[in-house]
Amino acid sequence: MFAQTLSVGTWINLHKALVIPIVLAMMLAYGNWSVEAFVYLALHGTYSLLWLVKQTLYPDRKFEEQQPLWIGFLYVFVPLAGYFLAPFLLISRHLVLAPAYIALVLFIYIAGIFLHYVSDAQKYFTLQARKGLITDGLFARTRNPNYLGEILIYLALTCARRTLRWRVIPSSPRIRRGRACCCRAFKESRN
Repeated sequence: MFAQTLSVGTWINLHKALVIPIVLAMMLAYGNWSVEAFVYLALHGTYSLLWLVKQTLYPDRKFEEQQPLWIGFLYVFVPLAGYFLAPFLLISRHLVLAPAYIALVLFIYIAGIFLHYVSDAQKYFTLQARKGLITDGLFARTRNPNYLGEILIYLALTCARRTLRWRVIPSSPRIRRGRACCCRAFKESRN
């Protein structure tokens, strides 16, 4: 018989386990075996594998909460599927990235991986030894180095699909009209 509930962590881990097969399936479906597609696969794939190792060696207790199957599927697993938009855009559009741009993406990603996993390990083992606020190591410089690391990781994955430019700026009809007006004015000034 199937379990009636699963932990939030189980849903997240299932998503992470599917990253490599899904990205490979996209590469196959779109016939995209480019360096850019493989760089993305390596980035998101290693992040997912490292996440699964981390959850095994030093799990985050906040993901132990049990949820009914339908809640876990609709409110944890389905929203995580949004993370497959980046590889879809990169792979389906056969984007080509400059080598310097790939180097920048790798730099941001590696810095993010370091901050995320080192601070998670520090938090896990420090809280086993003593409870309370952690104020040394990476936590001496910022309150949330693990979240900063995750932000850098996803910034790198977003940059890998080359669509960061206007996605970071909130969009509304007024902002879009303003951008269009600025672009027209710039083009006219160059003529």
